[in-house]
Amino acid sequence: MRRIATLVIVCLACPLIKADEFSDNLKQKFKEELIKALTQGDDEDSKSTAEVDFTKRKKQSSENVSPEPAADAPFSFEWQSVTPGAVYPSVILATATAKMDDAEDDPSDATHYGDPMGSLGVLLKNIRKDDKIIVEIVADGIIRPSKLSFTAKSSELLVTAWPKLKFDYEVLNRITQTRPVNITFKVTRNGQAVDEIDEVFSLRQINDCPFIVVNAPTPKKSGKVVNEFHDIRFMFAAYVNENHPLVDQILKEAKATGLCRDFLGYQAGEREVLMQVNAIWVALQRRGITYSSITNTTPVKGVYTQHVRFLDESLNMTQANCVDGSVLMASILKKIEIKPSLVVVPGHCYLAFYSNYPEKGGKLYGIETTMMGSGATLEQAMNSATIASPLSLQKNAARFNQENSQYMLVDLEAARNMGIMPIAYIKGLK
Repeated sequence: MRRIATLVIVCLACPLIKADEFSDNLKQKFKEELIKALTQGDDEDSKSTAEVDFTKRKKQSSENVSPEPAADAPFSFEWQSVTPGAVYPSVILATATAKMDDAEDDPSDATHYGDPMGSLGVLLKNIRKDDKIIVEIVADGIIRPSKLSFTAKSSELLVTAWPKLKFDYEVLNRITQTRPVNITFKVTRNGQAVDEIDEVFSLRQINDCPFIVVNAPTPKKSGKVVNEFHDIRFMFAAYVNENHPLVDQILKEAKATGLCRDFLGYQAGEREVLMQVNAIWVALQRRGITYSSITNTTPVKGVYTQHVRFLDESLNMTQANCVDGSVLMASILKKIEIKPSLVVVPGHCYLAFYSNYPEKGGKLYGIETTMMGSGATLEQAMNSATIASPLSLQKNAARFNQENSQYMLVDLEAARNMGIMPIAYIKGLK
């Protein structure tokens, strides 16, 4: 399966050791789809079905059968979506510049034409060699007419075709409430138009952050459509915004605490790095930010999503859940070039940062950002996330190494290098 599933962030594990000790095998493991129990506590029937599908997928991955359609098999098509039945502006904006030059296709997947990073397309059934196909997609207010033309290279039972969609990114960035949207799919084969498909999708609000897609339909050369798990926890990185105009204001307030003289990142020693982080912690505490557990969104079948506040929303509302507080502080640390990561563990998220460049022996420390509103010191929050908590870095070091683990470090620098950009702040929107 192409598209967003190929963008799983390479996770960094084994906290408090040098980065160059991470093995190539570990990095490869986390390029694979690895969720098995992140949805712990949800519907057991759905979970067990997904696990069965995951097992089936592994067995079928070695199959590379490409039978031709029967002579009398009719040509037809149906729509496809990365997140079935829903359009997530956050995914589209975050991955708009992402590349997958090094991604390896599963040889058992059906032939794909068009945009490998697309979010909407069609599944063509019983296609013949040299068929001339035109696929067109348009959606009310968010997708201008978008077209893909190609000639089929071979006769196949199933083929996927995804045009490069012309999104109105500014409109998507302003979707603050979930609403329906009409999407039209049109296919022309050898100059003859096939019936259009008009479908109503759920256009999600920009704060909806999907992190797991369950039972994503994946067509195979064999003619079967297999349901797959897709771990897209890298999406939390899109809510970290080191370019937000309020970051400079927080840094000004942090400097006014008198706890550090300058924000120099790693130009000074570890002690100075901790002083910088502490000044930011105290400045945010003085803002009166308290913990809020609100994470729910309107459900979409097969997609696990969390509501994530943007930096200015957390500051203006003076409240943040575990993800909100972590992306808030990560935005500020990244601005001053202190390397942050988001630590995603079962049912929770907290922040981590390096005390120096990893290649120079920097150590990884955690910060339990939910303690910000309790009056806790930075030392207490670091002790909890690094050592003391059952979900801490040290107590779960081995789990970060495990394949199919629920424990992941989303490295912000790696995310940016892969093209996962921050969702842009729009003045006056919030």
